Amino acid sequence: MSKYIITGAGFGNKGAESMLYTVITELKKRNPENCITVLCGHGIEKINPEDFDNITIVEESKRARKILLNPLRYIFYKTKQAICSKFNISCKKYRVVNEYLNCDIILDISGYALSSQWGKTPNKRMIDIIKIAKKYKKQIYFLPQSFGPFNFAKGKKEVIKYLAKADKIFCREKDGYDLLQAIGLQNIVLSSDIVLESNKKYEGIYKTLKTKDTTTYFNNNNRKALIIPNARVFERADNEKLYNTYKEIINALIHKDYMVYISYYDLSDIKICHTIKSMFNSDKVVLLEDYFNCIEFSDILPNFDFIISSRFHSIVHAYKQLIPCLVIGWAVKYAELTDNLGQKAYMFDARTELDNQSILSKLDELIENLNTEKNTIKSRLEIIQQNSCFNRLWEYLENE
Repeated sequence: MSKYIITGAGFGNKGAESMLYTVITELKKRNPENCITVLCGHGIEKINPEDFDNITIVEESKRARKILLNPLRYIFYKTKQAICSKFNISCKKYRVVNEYLNCDIILDISGYALSSQWGKTPNKRMIDIIKIAKKYKKQIYFLPQSFGPFNFAKGKKEVIKYLAKADKIFCREKDGYDLLQAIGLQNIVLSSDIVLESNKKYEGIYKTLKTKDTTTYFNNNNRKALIIPNARVFERADNEKLYNTYKEIINALIHKDYMVYISYYDLSDIKICHTIKSMFNSDKVVLLEDYFNCIEFSDILPNFDFIISSRFHSIVHAYKQLIPCLVIGWAVKYAELTDNLGQKAYMFDARTELDNQSILSKLDELIENLNTEKNTIKSRLEIIQQNSCFNRLWEYLENE
């Protein structure tokens, strides 16, 4: 049995949620006695921590990191702890500090946090967590996530220094792997996505799993497609043209006698979904307004022949169920994901000019070759899951 802390986690969208649930499932399958604490960086207001099955969920604390890294703050903390212990006083404000000190292994699942795309200076939280791990002799592993570019105005040397101290860094894309290799890191492993690499169903998450009955959402029409937009794509594209792309796609699907459903994978996408729906006064275009968690989302996917998506982990969920996708992406991770599954022909980068005719042509091709593409996805997925980050993580832990 080991005591794990999971950092970089959250409930702000289904992608973050699905990565967290995947890691929890794998840890509990490995050893049901493993102790798991989740330091939640966002979305904790969306859940009830008491619903989770023997999993501690607390809000991430910048203050806790400062205490652990500042000698004077740490001395004050130890003094306060001794007083509280002597008089049997509960001191909840130091809970995160205690979780760090009592853990054996830190697993970070940030997804995509260390990049100059997010600002002129590096993500301080990630660097601080490595400092804490090394100072208090904890193992730290960065599970598959994206890295780079590192065009920071300042702080790049510190990034390299501390990344080199991590026990192992799993890079989700070759682009990130090549970047870290070029700056001299040797503790890196090229991997795939956390969710994609696990072949296990979500288990051991809730004390009692309560999910919506999704059977009531769909009629008996045999042909269904799901559209999932992404606010980040709209930030990087001409909005008028992008909305027009969705309009042409949906018109083409209606012409082919498809029921078209629109859903959001992140709360920030709701307005976009409503705008797309407003273009159509047709009962063949349905907006799914209810919020689905990542487990419920996985449950509804088999209703669809394919999905048209811009949300990374919705595509991952679809591929895991052998459901082909037409992808409108905005980052390298989309290109590498689709390429790894033999589906790059159906991926379009919204940062360049979208050619609607090319998209509609690929849509026709996808519909015509659905069974072939399912078989391609199946064969590629089996290879990816045989070489998962979890198999390698267990090996590293056993050799420590």
